[in-house]
Amino acid sequence: MLAVDDPCMWTLMGGKCVTCGGTHFVNSLLNGHVIEAFHHNEYLFFLTLYLILTVVLINIAILAERKLPAKILEQMYNVPAVLILCGLLLLFLILRNIPLWIRIAEVIANKL
Repeated sequence: MLAVDDPCMWTLMGGKCVTCGGTHFVNSLLNGHVIEAFHHNEYLFFLTLYLILTVVLINIAILAERKLPAKILEQMYNVPAVLILCGLLLLFLILRNIPLWIRIAEVIANKL
């Protein structure tokens, strides 16, 4: 069993752990280290900006009673937009761990 300070299994295998990156992202962002937070998890960084934009548009739509922010929100949260966000997450996870996938392929190739 790993101790608290030990890296997770993904890190030990040469990959970048999604959970560790997310935890470090939140910690850095809450401490005001925005650039460091970006380097920990780029996808969460842009997703956070997306959610902040959502909150701003909702407030404008409700408080100022404007129609345009509501139409923008409809476009941001329709089925294709959500599928694109999920696809980008999958692509991010694959591309982020390319060194790990290469290492796994090398191990498999050496065993054959």
